[in-house]
Amino acid sequence: MGAPMAKNLHRAGLLQSVWNRTRVKAAELAAELGCQAPPSLAELRGHRLFFLEERRLLGLGAIDPDDFATEFRLMTIQRGLKATGTFSYQTAVSGRGAVYEPFIQPTLEIVLQAAEWLDRFPALRRMIEERAA
Repeated sequence: MGAPMAKNLHRAGLLQSVWNRTRVKAAELAAELGCQAPPSLAELRGHRLFFLEERRLLGLGAIDPDDFATEFRLMTIQRGLKATGTFSYQTAVSGRGAVYEPFIQPTLEIVLQAAEWLDRFPALRRMIEERAA
């Protein structure tokens, strides 16, 4: 959505955190606006371990941390592709490109990262890489 819109949302009291593909840019804007920056990878790992420990303490079945990470990334791919389809439809068919088109490429990049981490879906990865070129 961009820094100007984030600033408008902040002035209206509607912004709690910011995100950018470049973590440094997100951190700079978060510091400027006094809101939360996206978590680091270490913080995300900590959240994952907290979740797994809470499950154990509640007496729920154990989940292997690697299996959890794999399932999370598979879900990331599925939801990212679904969102890309929605954004593309809204852009091409509904004439809402100004709103939805900016989200297509970043969402595909997230899908690509998850597919690369899993080392799966080579045809999907090629298609996304070709589109990005």
